[in-house]
Amino acid sequence: METEKADIIIIGAGISGICMGIKLKMNNINNFLILEKNSEIGGTWFENIYPGVECDIESHLYSFSFAPKNDWSSVYSSGLEIHEYLKECCLKFDIYKHIIFECSLNKALKINNKWNLETNKQSFICHYLICSSAPLNKPNYPEIFSNFKGKIIHTSKWDYKYDFTNKNIAVIGNAASGIQCIPEISNKTNNVYLFQRTANWILPKFNRKYSVIEKWLFKNKFINRCYRNFLYWNRELIFFIFFKNGLINLLGTIISKLYLNLSIKDPILKKKLIPNYPIGCKRILLSDNYYSIFKNINLITENIVKVNSDSIETKFNLCHIDSIILATGFKITGAIEEMNIYDINNKKININDCYYGVYLKDCPNLFLILGSNTGSAHTSMIYYIECQVNHIYDSIIKYNIIQVKPQTLDDYNLKLQTKFNKFIWNSCNSWYQVNGKITSLYPGFSFEFKWNKPIEKDFYIK
Repeated sequence: METEKADIIIIGAGISGICMGIKLKMNNINNFLILEKNSEIGGTWFENIYPGVECDIESHLYSFSFAPKNDWSSVYSSGLEIHEYLKECCLKFDIYKHIIFECSLNKALKINNKWNLETNKQSFICHYLICSSAPLNKPNYPEIFSNFKGKIIHTSKWDYKYDFTNKNIAVIGNAASGIQCIPEISNKTNNVYLFQRTANWILPKFNRKYSVIEKWLFKNKFINRCYRNFLYWNRELIFFIFFKNGLINLLGTIISKLYLNLSIKDPILKKKLIPNYPIGCKRILLSDNYYSIFKNINLITENIVKVNSDSIETKFNLCHIDSIILATGFKITGAIEEMNIYDINNKKININDCYYGVYLKDCPNLFLILGSNTGSAHTSMIYYIECQVNHIYDSIIKYNIIQVKPQTLDDYNLKLQTKFNKFIWNSCNSWYQVNGKITSLYPGFSFEFKWNKPIEKDFYIK
């Protein structure tokens, strides 16, 4: 098949890729393509359809600033509603015609000042390559479960055809996806065995449906904008919980323990559910119904010793089961690691050292969205996405070639890692870290990220 050319190619039609495409369309730039491995847009919100899936950020904040929605059903939206919102945005801004679905990037090389892409469908050549594939994209399937002969369902690959009625189910993991799906299935099963490796700090979510009057008020653009700003600054105040030895951190601990004490009366169970690390060191979870499941399920905190064809063994338990739900999260490098993107020296890119989460060493005209150190533990990722998209757009229209200076990149990453010393995240092991280095989070307020954007002297440009 003939090689297709485009000025700009975007990898991924999740929130980041859609946002980038809309930014180009809003500025009358149409010579771009979006390559999407799935059969529909949405990324995370297309793939994660497990029961109970919803966002931990308020709906009005977890949406594009340029495309507000006034009729969200709840304070925190379900995954389905978020996906429908993203499809509406693609239709409104005519993005679908730029997308090639079921097209996976196999390799990208810089040849003759152009990015040459090999995919499962055909070859592409572009001047600017934008990789918007989310870091939490590749499901984590622990090898220990390979001997099990029953049904295995990862939360990101949910099978609604499977009937949980009167089955014995093992749920592996009790982080975000685990605490959302377990309440939805526990009342259908015979037994649920929840295997908890680490207890989590949990706060009440206080989710609720919006009233008809509230939805009517949100139709007013000024009110809608004020409410979004209120949510934004409230989230920025929450960031203080991550400072070491701070009063807000102590307050968060007190509230979480109070919530546990009011919900769980059994002292032995309660002790198992109290984390042994400071609040905020790992992801703080939000739920209104997680603690209620312990009336109906079995919590197992011992390490798994062996997985047989029909059972799981620990030191003190042998659990005969029909199926396993893996709420084991994702490989932190995501799909980017498997895309085989090579720099100008024909070396595979190191995605753990980014400048502003966008630029990599020796990769002219390659842009990442949500690269290393752009994650947030307190507010909407869409804020960071829009900051990066706006910067990438400015770079594309200003420069024919742009490449970060190696010293700039090294200085930036050293500054970030030094800044982490005053925060709680390096007080325990978590998926925030890679080889002892925190690569997932940005060590500051979100408005700091926006203010500290790159400047021209940081680059080689033409």
